[in-house]
Amino acid sequence: MIIDCRTYTLVARKLPEYLKIFGEHGLPVQKRHLGDPVGFYFTEIGPLNQIVHLWGYEDYADMERKRTARSADPAWKAYQEKTVGFVHSQETKILRPAPFFTPPRAPRGQYIDFRVYTLITARLRGWLGVFEKLALPVQRKYLGEPVGFYLADVGHVNTVTHLWAYESLADMEKKRAARNADPAWGEYLKNQGEAIIDQQTKILRPAPFFAAKG
Repeated sequence: MIIDCRTYTLVARKLPEYLKIFGEHGLPVQKRHLGDPVGFYFTEIGPLNQIVHLWGYEDYADMERKRTARSADPAWKAYQEKTVGFVHSQETKILRPAPFFTPPRAPRGQYIDFRVYTLITARLRGWLGVFEKLALPVQRKYLGEPVGFYLADVGHVNTVTHLWAYESLADMEKKRAARNADPAWGEYLKNQGEAIIDQQTKILRPAPFFAAKG
């Protein structure tokens, strides 16, 4: 499976209107040709006026076929006309699920901690093994299952993109504090080495039509 992870930066103050138009006119066409999104969020903390949406495909051929059919649909062209001038810039990357992660079919959580780690070339697989063995059990104990855990296939390579769901910012603070106090987490930090060279995070909220489930 591959994930098309798309980040759109909108013109300031256009976000609510864009989400409304997309939910009413764009989403039905997307669902008809692409299926349900794996994730559809907007930024709460971090670069504002951004939408992050993820779409799953079996492979590149499946993505090309479905997107071609959608783009030929008159309803898609009508939707695009309604949003002319809304989008300032677009970025896309293709991700693949980590070996221990299967993309979920239903959204959950009111706040998403969206994290991108850049690793030293040739250190990615080694770090991933350490994470799965030492960090993942602790993360699951305190944070629950990840909403997403992906490796870059096309785009910013040598990166790991992972998403964690919380019911509130206070819930995130409490759970992360409990995890950080666990000696097993300290053991992971001690054994992860110096593979990570950059970390970025932002807090996302689910779009109204991508309602979170507990």
